[in-house]
Amino acid sequence: MPTSPADGIEPTHGGPEFAVPPEPALSDPAPTAVFPAASADTAPRLLPCPECRNANAEARTYCHPCGALLRPGPELTRWQRLREKYWERPAVWHWDRRWVVWLGVLPLCAVTGISLGSAAAAVQRVVPAVKDRFLAHHAVSPAAVAASSSAKGFEPELASDGVDNRAWAPQGSGKDAIGQYWTAEFDRPFRLTSLVIISGGSRTPAQFFEAGRPTRVNVAMTTVGQGTVEETVELGGEPGPQRFDLGVDDVTRVRVTIEAVHPGLKPDMPVALAEIQFFSRQAS
Repeated sequence: MPTSPADGIEPTHGGPEFAVPPEPALSDPAPTAVFPAASADTAPRLLPCPECRNANAEARTYCHPCGALLRPGPELTRWQRLREKYWERPAVWHWDRRWVVWLGVLPLCAVTGISLGSAAAAVQRVVPAVKDRFLAHHAVSPAAVAASSSAKGFEPELASDGVDNRAWAPQGSGKDAIGQYWTAEFDRPFRLTSLVIISGGSRTPAQFFEAGRPTRVNVAMTTVGQGTVEETVELGGEPGPQRFDLGVDDVTRVRVTIEAVHPGLKPDMPVALAEIQFFSRQAS
């Protein structure tokens, strides 16, 4: 292919002709990134605490060390300040909250102490009663007996002789017996667990219904440390022994006083008590 000087390619002679591409023009160098210098406006901002003056991140609402509000709002009332201080702050322990804890702990301790005291007293009452119920019992004989008065043939000793067809009876008959008493003395203190009374002149039905009998008696027990303990017991209208559980410690003396009577089929017969027996449990 022929060329001409207008094409910008010099012809060669003596060989094949080749097209030489023109050299590219030099381009401008790549731009270099330029970053502006850090200024005070772009640096992390810290917020001082108005209470302890420690620095906190600007995004925080409460001071990290002390928990105070970093941006106090308008002036609060006294009750609003107390609520914000003791209720709305983060759940972090503060020494100024100790009094709140004590206000809650002290009543709890008082209630616990009262409960423990009541429980201990209940245990002290229950344990002896359980022993009275399940341990073996034995009779305790009085060392001496006496009475306010006695009818002929109805001496005080006959109410504790272990024979149920002989009895003590005060002088008179019917209501004359009200206020009369029978007393037993013991050598040493003992726990009186139960009292057994056979009312009337005998446990046989015929003699029981003939004579008058007490229907209510007062049992006064003199003790070493508790003074006098009194119990009123109602006696049934049937012949035979009647048991009354008492559970009184350190008894040294027992007085049985007639408070109400029932006249027998023979009104002139005295009001009699055939037998009065005392029982205690074995030591444990």
